[in-house]
Amino acid sequence: MSLERLQSAFTCLNRCEAWAIQLLRVKTSKTKGTEYAAFSINLSPQGKLNQFVEEISDQYIKEDKCELNTSLRVQEYDGTMDGNTIYTLKTRDSLIVEEYSAFVSALANAEQEADPLSQRLQAYVIQGKVIIDTEEIRVKLISMQNPVTALKHKFLHEKNAFKEIETKVLSLRPAIDVMILDDKIYFITMSGERLFNMERAYRTVCDSKVTMLEQSGILSDSNVFGNVARTGHHPRMFVSFNEGRFRRLTDESARRQYAELFEIPLKEGVFDMSIDGAADKLVRLLCNRGMVDPFEEQPVE
Repeated sequence: MSLERLQSAFTCLNRCEAWAIQLLRVKTSKTKGTEYAAFSINLSPQGKLNQFVEEISDQYIKEDKCELNTSLRVQEYDGTMDGNTIYTLKTRDSLIVEEYSAFVSALANAEQEADPLSQRLQAYVIQGKVIIDTEEIRVKLISMQNPVTALKHKFLHEKNAFKEIETKVLSLRPAIDVMILDDKIYFITMSGERLFNMERAYRTVCDSKVTMLEQSGILSDSNVFGNVARTGHHPRMFVSFNEGRFRRLTDESARRQYAELFEIPLKEGVFDMSIDGAADKLVRLLCNRGMVDPFEEQPVE
């Protein structure tokens, strides 16, 4: 979907009159993965939620506020963190398919009676349907902001005195981190990664690919490579792991060619990971971060 298409979606938000809002709890653990619980609420007076959605729409389409400026672009999620890019994923993508299924299930089975202010909440979700280019589209707007605030040092004027407010309040900001249109997810900001625990997802991919590389026979000092590849900014790069490049590198003649081109040292015909920087260069090459300038014929980021 192009940026223009995404802008059209925001423009259409104020054409829906039947919005619903839920507060969301997101818990992650190594044993249970990502768990969700949703709590349905109503805003008063009637029509307040529709007004709030209009404010969200204005935030992204009005020229004086526009969050979707022309410097942005939309592209498939690849583990990079470019502030000028809105990343998108299919809801059935292997990176998030389990989390998305649990997320949707929680929304469909939201608590109706529980006190949401007693929960440790991480987000709010607004759901509705809009017409985009004559097609009815299901929309979910998610803000990864804790919607419950405990006011401190706030006072309400009452009977000629200011009385301290001690209760928790609902605080909604008219900005979102994730938009879901039918089966496509858009990370409007990188905070949206927390909704589906993307760190767990790309670390799982990283572990799988690194293990494959360690067993491939193309590395010396595979433990050194594994330590580098699994730390820092490297794990998220493996979202873009290029299987074709890996297969090419299993051929020794091709391996020598790429080693020379990208200045990755060899040791007896395999990549020498004991040299500082060699593992980083190899990760970048395999994860589509290393390219060749077509004019200078030199490796570039």
